Amino acid sequence: MVGAMQRRNHQAQRWMPANREPYFIILGGDITRLQAKRSPEHERWMPKHGDQYFLILGDSTVKRFQWHGTDFDQAAWKFGNCFRAWREAEQARDALQEVLLTFHWGHA
Repeated sequence: MVGAMQRRNHQAQRWMPANREPYFIILGGDITRLQAKRSPEHERWMPKHGDQYFLILGDSTVKRFQWHGTDFDQAAWKFGNCFRAWREAEQARDALQEVLLTFHWGHA
C-alpha cells in the first residue's frame, strides 16, 4: 500500500494560472477541482459588442473573433473559452493540453 501511495503522490501534478494559484490537481488519474478564492467584486471578463476576444479551437490553434453576443459567443464564454488576450488563451491551451494528456495517460 505504501508503494501505491508513493506512486500516487509522484503522479500528482498541478497547473497554475499567472497568479500561481492551482486551478485543479490530478492524483492518479482523478481530477479534483480546487475552488479559487476570489473577492466578491471579482467578475469574469465578458466582451462588449464589437470587442475582440480569443478562442481555443479543437485543433489547439488560437483565433481572434469579434463579439456579437451570438449563441456561439455566449457558448464560448459559458464554457470558459473566451479570453481577453492572445497570451491568456495560449496559457490556457497549454494547461488544457497537459490535463488532457494526463487524463489519457491515467486511463490507458
